[in-house]
Formats: sequence, C-alpha cells, structure tokens
Amino acid sequence: MSAARARHDTGRGGAPRNRAATDDVDPPVIQRGTAPLPGQSRGRLALGALLLACLPAGSLPVLSAPTVAPAVAPAVRVDGTAWRGHGTLALISQGQLELLDNRGAAHPVAGSGTASHPVVCANGGWVAYLRQGAAPPGNVFALPPPSLWVVRADGADPMRIAGDVASFTWSPQGERLAFTTQAGDGSLYLVAAPRSHPQLIASGATAHLELGPAAWAPRANRLALGVLATGPTGIPRSAGLAIVTARAGSPLRVVYRERGAGIEDVGWWPSGAGVVFWLDLGFSQSIAADGLPLESLAVAGGAPRRLALTLVHPSWLTWSPDGRTLAIVAGGNRLLWDGKRIVLCRIPEASCRAVPQPAGVIAYQPAWTPDGRLSFVRARAAGPFGPDDFDVTVARLRAWDSSQRIWTAAADGATARALAATGAGSLRPTWTPTGLLYVHDDALFLLGTAGQLPVQVAGPLTTPQPGTRADFPNVYYGYQGWSQLFSWGG
Repeated sequence: MSAARARHDTGRGGAPRNRAATDDVDPPVIQRGTAPLPGQSRGRLALGALLLACLPAGSLPVLSAPTVAPAVAPAVRVDGTAWRGHGTLALISQGQLELLDNRGAAHPVAGSGTASHPVVCANGGWVAYLRQGAAPPGNVFALPPPSLWVVRADGADPMRIAGDVASFTWSPQGERLAFTTQAGDGSLYLVAAPRSHPQLIASGATAHLELGPAAWAPRANRLALGVLATGPTGIPRSAGLAIVTARAGSPLRVVYRERGAGIEDVGWWPSGAGVVFWLDLGFSQSIAADGLPLESLAVAGGAPRRLALTLVHPSWLTWSPDGRTLAIVAGGNRLLWDGKRIVLCRIPEASCRAVPQPAGVIAYQPAWTPDGRLSFVRARAAGPFGPDDFDVTVARLRAWDSSQRIWTAAADGATARALAATGAGSLRPTWTPTGLLYVHDDALFLLGTAGQLPVQVAGPLTTPQPGTRADFPNVYYGYQGWSQLFSWGG
C-alpha cells in the first residue's frame, strides 16, 4: 500500500504495462554500498499503488517520470535544529538522496545514477528509493530500468535489493517490502526484512496474467493488485482484481473480473473491506490522459460503484483519519488548470459531493490534518497558460505556482480559509502529528503546531522534470511530481 510510481511515456500512466522485450530479468539480489546494475527488461516503467501506509493521510506520493539534477545545482541546505523531533525526512536534491533523522542529523546517501521516489517506512527506520542510469544521447525517454535500494534513516547500510523494478510498497506496519519486476508479465516479491533475500510470491508468467502494482491490506497479511489476461497476440482480453497472501509461493485469487477495460492503481479502503481503482477504458493512453473513472468495490462481492472522473494521480486521493471519507481531485481534461475540484466521497456508501469552490480557481492536492480537518491547494484556473497553449515552460510554470495557496476547511469542506502563515506559492501540504510540511520555492518548509513561523528545513528539491537538460521541462501540461521528491515517516 505504500509505493512509488513512474512512467517512461510522456502522457499519463495506467495503461497496461507493455510486455518486456525479453523474459530476462535482473535477479533480485542484495548488494551493500555498490552501484545499481540496470535491469535487462525494456518494459515501460509503471511504479506504484495508492494509499501510502507508511505516510499519514494526505501525504501520498504523486508519481511521474524520474527526475534529474539541473545543469547547475545549488548546494543542499538543511536545518537540522528545526527538524529535530519530527521523524524521518527523505528528499531528493541534485538527483541524490538526502536524509534528516529524528535527531535532526543530515545524512547524504551517495551513489551512481539518479535517485528518486524515496519512501519512508511506517516506523521511520528505513527508506526505500530508486536509482536509475542516464538515458542514451538523443533519446531522453529511453531510460534504463531502475534498481530498488533501501537505506537506514541514518544513511547507513545502503543496499541494492533488485533491478528491473516496476513498483514497490512498504507494509503498513513493520519493515516488510513488496515489489514487482517488469520483465515478461511481471513477478511479485517479498522482502521480509530490509536485510533479507527477496522471496518470490507470484509470477505473472506462471499465472498467465500480467501483474500490476500491489497494495498492502491495512491490517492483514495480503496484497491486492490489478491483473490483465491477454490473448495469443498480446491484445488485452480482460482484467481483474487479485488478492494474494504475502508469503512465498502463494496463489493469486481473482475476486473480480472486468471485460473490455483494465484495472489500474488498486488501493484498499482503510477498513480492509474493499478497494478503489481506476477503470482503464479501452486500454488507451490517450483516453486515460484525460481522466478515468475511479471505482469503489467491496472485496466480498458485488459490482463496483463509480465515484468520480479523475486524472490518474494517486496522491490526489487521500483518506480522512477516521477512514470513512475519501477526498478526490475530480475533473477530466489533462490540462491541470482546467476544471479540477475536490470531491468528498463517503465509503462504503459511495455517496459523493463537491466542496464549494469559487469561480476562477481550481482545487487539488487534498490532505487531512491529524484532527480531521480538510486541506487543499487552490490556484488560478487560467493565467500563464491558456486552453489552447500547450507550450509549458519553466518560467510559465513558476508564474502559475505563485498563484497557489494552501487552504484549510472543516471536514465537510465548509468554511474554507487560506492558511495565511504559508503565503502565496505554497503547495503540496503534508500534515504530520507535529506540523505541516509543504513545498515553497523548490524547498521544504515546516510550520509547527504551536504557532511558530514557517522554517525552511531542506532544499532545494530537484526540479521535477524528467528531461536530461535543464531547458527541457516535461511537466505534462503543468502537472508536477513533487511527491516523488520527498517522503516523511515515523
């Protein structure tokens, strides 16, 4: 249920993962303190699942293509004193992993290739992340498969777990790690502890199913994942929802089947009684780029219930602390600044209503405070971009970022007010028990719960652009993957 997700294509994700060009896969091995070895699969990278159990509500990662350092990278700056007592913070700066532990001590983690998608486990003791080599000259999107690594919160014992990784996810409790590989139809592995050897849970080739990213059940030793059955020519035939026990050699049990559409990005209800997922209509990346229907399904049986049409950004879904309300960024159209609004859905009833929103703005990036209030980001519905202007430059993106503000409201979305202390240009709110972590000017700021002024604790974050040149942004019509650059836990 905690995960990272990335894609090689420049559109959306969620379409069925392309079959690998070879059945070879870099075997799951552990190497201590060594450079990652690229996997041999050429399959499209598709990293992640919903509902990061290792993070608090509202801190789920937005995931897109891996990032690279800018051409001229400023020095990393951290404020350990300000961070002391706030848990474990992992961030990407200049394409490398930086850690701040609960004592406020900074620990840079060296390694070759570009680091991305850090995820802190539930107890804050370990961080999982990816390392990836550079694309060949002349083809910025032909990135080699990433390798999965883990490291202690104090930067000690960096270990390479596997290459050719398609997704990874920490268990909601403890330090178990599940991951899938890309080659063939994919395989699902379990790392029972960060130092242990990966165990094969299920092979897509053996089950004659293509495996999607897995998600841990909240309080049970099982995982859920979307699966795809294909015909002899590789054309998708049907999809399903499968559940598997997190134990080596466990059989996949398909509990729901869907014909003519895929099942993408499965995530559990907090009660464990059901799941939510996107329905991939027609297996079309173009269709999916403009949004897919989000469905809710009880695993005991019955038909899915539609919640909203949304873009496929898993961090735009977040559960309330009581586990009954799912906040969703609703609205199709791949243009980020067009028609996005917050919808609150009660589960399992699947009754949804929109949060009131004035004209001229969008609302996205929902998060919940520890005491159950709703927060989100509002930004201009127009500005440096126009409906017919797809030329997204860094300057235009920065100008639009300056229109963003963090808002808080009651649990039902009423009485919304701008959070004045964070100011304009603040985004990506992540609430912890001890404060609010947010992005401003490519850095992480902390606003304490006792009324202190915001403090910059770390930065700069690597600008979320998957290109290999600083002058080649690919933010996909304004979408920025900030959450792939930092994670909080403990």
